[in-house]
Amino acid sequence: MNAPGKTEREYMRSMLVKIIVVVAVLLFLQLIFKIIIVPNIVLKKINVESEVSLSDSEILSIAGIDAGQYYYNLHPQMIKERLEEYPEVRKASVEKIFPDKLRLYLYAREAVAMALLKIDEKSVPVAIDKEGVIFSSGTDLTSWDLPVLTGVRFSSLELGAQFPEALLPLLEDLKNLQQEERALFNLLSEIRIERRGERGYDLILYLHNYSVQARIGNELDGNVLTNIIMVFDVLKQQELTRQIGEVDFRTKEIIYRLREEV
Repeated sequence: MNAPGKTEREYMRSMLVKIIVVVAVLLFLQLIFKIIIVPNIVLKKINVESEVSLSDSEILSIAGIDAGQYYYNLHPQMIKERLEEYPEVRKASVEKIFPDKLRLYLYAREAVAMALLKIDEKSVPVAIDKEGVIFSSGTDLTSWDLPVLTGVRFSSLELGAQFPEALLPLLEDLKNLQQEERALFNLLSEIRIERRGERGYDLILYLHNYSVQARIGNELDGNVLTNIIMVFDVLKQQELTRQIGEVDFRTKEIIYRLREEV
């Protein structure tokens, strides 16, 4: 009467032992794979996509990736940090693709303004992005058709240096104009920054095709520029631009200053 029950228990015990053996074998094989095989897999393919004007070899050099490097020794976060230290790189994406591939994508910084810095008694144009990073320099930047920022003092003249934090809202305003109202953005020739107190400042705007300068507060948008252009056009029509040097838009009542007063 007990034989069938005993046989069933033996069967279940036998199956359990087999399952344990299979799991143990799989774990052992996985351990062998991780300890012996994976550390010896060599990186075979690197896919590089970049908005930055660097060759693949230059990018790999900055990333610290060597030919024949082991896949196991690649650390995406470290590679990402190395790439983002390069001034022209705004953001980097690094992805390991098992078993032997690596994908890199570099996003470039986009200039919203230029500044002229004196280096070895020469004025050198530098490009600035909306985050306030100086990321490129050289005389070829003069063809980029960007407004020039003046009146700014820098603690460092190296690429990668940061604009003063108080001026970051201005750079954000310029980026918005550049993206949303390009025609108005292209009218900006120079923006002179005049300090007012510890963190405050006024902006003096110089526009292409107008000889009069505009003084505004620290906010710059399409409405402000449209208002300035309307006033400047009236002054042009009335042939008053020779007498008036500056128009102050900081208050509701517009103030006109003669050239000798500016």
